Amino acid sequence: MENAGESFKEYLERVQFYDAEIPVYANVTALPVTKADEIKRLVVQQMTSSVKWTVTVQTMFHDGIEQAYETGPGSVLAGLARRIDKNLSVLSVSGASEIGEIV
Repeated sequence: MENAGESFKEYLERVQFYDAEIPVYANVTALPVTKADEIKRLVVQQMTSSVKWTVTVQTMFHDGIEQAYETGPGSVLAGLARRIDKNLSVLSVSGASEIGEIV
């Protein structure tokens, strides 16, 4: 995975990231981040690091997050999050058209 991580890092250097208006919880640290450069760095780090999924979900709920969104195909993460904390509502969104309906 080290090679894949390095290739991905090189690719992301050409991608413009923006500061997040809504905190992004990084699976590597289980903490919220908003700065573009930090998000990019953590996305790369996630390629070769352990994911702290349970701690991430617990931290989100502790921080007052009651509604989360899983983007992309499927709903595996939503199911896992509900098992960790049944009070957390997770909505699976598979495409951009569905995001527009939520916002």
